[in-house]
Amino acid sequence: MSNEESLIDDELKIKIPTRAKIITVIWLLICIISFFFWLNFFYDNRVNSVSLGDIGAFLSGVFSVLAFYGFIEAYLIQSQELRLQRFELKESIKAQKGSEQALKEQSKALNAQLEITAKQFDIYLKDIELKRPIFSIYEGSDYSDSSNNLSMIIMNLGGECILTNVSEKKVTGIRLSIDTKVHIIRRVSLNNMMNNKSSPEYPDLSKFDISFFYHEEDSNPNIEIDNLYKNLELIFHYSYSGTSGKSLYKLTKKDNYIDGKAELELEFISHIV
Repeated sequence: MSNEESLIDDELKIKIPTRAKIITVIWLLICIISFFFWLNFFYDNRVNSVSLGDIGAFLSGVFSVLAFYGFIEAYLIQSQELRLQRFELKESIKAQKGSEQALKEQSKALNAQLEITAKQFDIYLKDIELKRPIFSIYEGSDYSDSSNNLSMIIMNLGGECILTNVSEKKVTGIRLSIDTKVHIIRRVSLNNMMNNKSSPEYPDLSKFDISFFYHEEDSNPNIEIDNLYKNLELIFHYSYSGTSGKSLYKLTKKDNYIDGKAELELEFISHIV
């Protein structure tokens, strides 16, 4: 049996107060002494002359007093227990009020922490948004009317990124191939020029070479090349600031009023979640 069960059994046991035991013993002794005194000091009283009715009346008088005392003792014990219960109830109410106040303070602290976290997250989202790349056509499209090829240099005007892929948003029946690679530049040095050495190549992570190619058997020869690529929706896939993102752009046709030629430009549509 565990200690907890032992404590429960002890609480359930009927406990008679020590005061009640002592008073009961003293009363019984007084009654016994009085009985023997009555028998010995009154000459006309003998054991043989005592009837059962006399004994019953004596015992009833003895135990009626004990019963009355037991009633008083039970009343006192119950009153004491009720006082203890009222005291415990008051203490429980005080503890509950203190716990309620502590919960309110904890709730306020949590709400303040949530507000701080929400503000930090908003700042993080704004910072991430500011670090997104912004793509634009750096050099105009290089194509001829008799070719289905289109190549251009895309420049990143926003945050640093690594362009992983460019894909067409709406895949049509016409087969379109898109090739993406980092723009390579040559840094010419005077020593290399004097020694007739080739200049080393360096990747320019802010520019990307993109080539488009429509298969000739799927294209319409009557459509000019700038109209062929006009309104082409492109999805730029990239990684930046430890995360990845996608943005939707559209190739649009822009008239150049200086030389009268049409040019293609890259128009931002939206970011894709």
